[in-house]
Amino acid sequence: MEIFTNQFNQDSPQLYNALDTMLTAEVFENLSSLIPQSQPIYNFELALQAPVIEMQLRGIKIDLFKLGDMVSKLKRDRIIIEKILKKLVSACWDKPWIYNKNSQPTFPNSNTQLIDFFYTTLGLKPIIQRTKGESKTPMDRETLEKLSIHFQTRPIISLILAYRDICGKLEVLEAGIDSDSRMRCSINIAATTTGRFSTSQSTTGSGQNLQNVTEDLRHIFISDPGYKIAGIDKSQAESREVGYFCGITFDDWSYLDIIETDDIHTYCCKLIWPNLPWTKDKKENRKIAEQPFYRHLTYRDMVKRAGHGSNYLGQPYMISQEIKVPQKMIQDFQEPYFKIFPCIKNMHYWVAEQLQTKGYIINVFGRRRDFFDRADSRETLKQAVAYLFQSATADDLNLGLWRIWKYLPQAQLLLQLHDAVYFQFLETEDEKKIIQAAQKLLDVKLTHKGRDFIVPTEPLIGYNLGHRYKRDEFGNKKEVNPRGLNEPKWI
Repeated sequence: MEIFTNQFNQDSPQLYNALDTMLTAEVFENLSSLIPQSQPIYNFELALQAPVIEMQLRGIKIDLFKLGDMVSKLKRDRIIIEKILKKLVSACWDKPWIYNKNSQPTFPNSNTQLIDFFYTTLGLKPIIQRTKGESKTPMDRETLEKLSIHFQTRPIISLILAYRDICGKLEVLEAGIDSDSRMRCSINIAATTTGRFSTSQSTTGSGQNLQNVTEDLRHIFISDPGYKIAGIDKSQAESREVGYFCGITFDDWSYLDIIETDDIHTYCCKLIWPNLPWTKDKKENRKIAEQPFYRHLTYRDMVKRAGHGSNYLGQPYMISQEIKVPQKMIQDFQEPYFKIFPCIKNMHYWVAEQLQTKGYIINVFGRRRDFFDRADSRETLKQAVAYLFQSATADDLNLGLWRIWKYLPQAQLLLQLHDAVYFQFLETEDEKKIIQAAQKLLDVKLTHKGRDFIVPTEPLIGYNLGHRYKRDEFGNKKEVNPRGLNEPKWI
């Protein structure tokens, strides 16, 4: 290294770039010798570069007409909301209404102005958030929803949240489309501790975090002419990973048995809302659980959060705030939940022991994470429990993604979103054959004492990323997107 540095000026970009790469390589070599089991995961993430780069280069086609219609509608709605909000706020706040360079009011997104309005003008008790000894006064959705318990704030906060939602959607829609009418994003393989992908703006300047695209925007993302889109989702992946871990660690398969014979989220719905008109028919109960509950979420969607929250050491108060039910209801849910599935508590104790005796956690695929915060901290414990199953789900899905890229060239990979892989294929292809081949490649089998474990998949077919049907308030299917994704007829 010394001979090399003598040949260049100390301030030269060549020297800077060389040191930046070589020193990093030296550090990596030393760390690798300390953690030998990290090599397979490192090699796996290197291999993922191929399908990821292909997805980044391909991008996904945008329906410009639907995009324009959606943008126009959202802007009209935003103007209406802004006018009503301004009237309500100005009635009790004498500060000037400030606008940014885009002629949008700063009030709905300004922490300083919102704090002044709610805590100084209206005299509400401030909600303080303490993280690692630092006190903050946030004005995020969670805080605003807590403040909305006051009658006088409810309409104003509803308008602020609606305004923010529209701004978030417009940010996605106006993120930039390349000249070929495609939106692209950068996909980051190693940006998270769990192995999950993250997305951001592409190198061409278009796109952004496409993993946060809401359902009502997905219909603008379409297949290329002559192609159809397939979305294959891992069914109840994290819950199954919890059940499998409890089985191989404690020889308690009760949680996984329920998942594999029933729908665990519907099962938990019956614990939280026993007064809903449940039947003995599993399909009918699933239909009841998929009725709307809060915003765009169903009862089943909400109970996913209660189940996951309980698995991940969530306290009744925090879970109740998240899923918008009384705290007592979550307490009444958790008591029988932990009695029916004692393996969940055993898993919590096991993770705590690993943290305090080893300081790291290794998931079922061999991915290791070291924890450097206090081992006896509840926050550290919650992070470790979540890591154990979120990372396993990510590795399971990404291995299937790589297999599709390697062994199924007819499938043109588009996106990996949450627990699903999306690709397009020619309409002239045998639809059933290609989907079943993709499902088989996504089936990553683990075996313990003769018991096989595979997270099953559910395929959807269509011409855009939105769903063809949605449930109305009675749980009945209603067609809202004729060219959207739907279950294939041959299933």
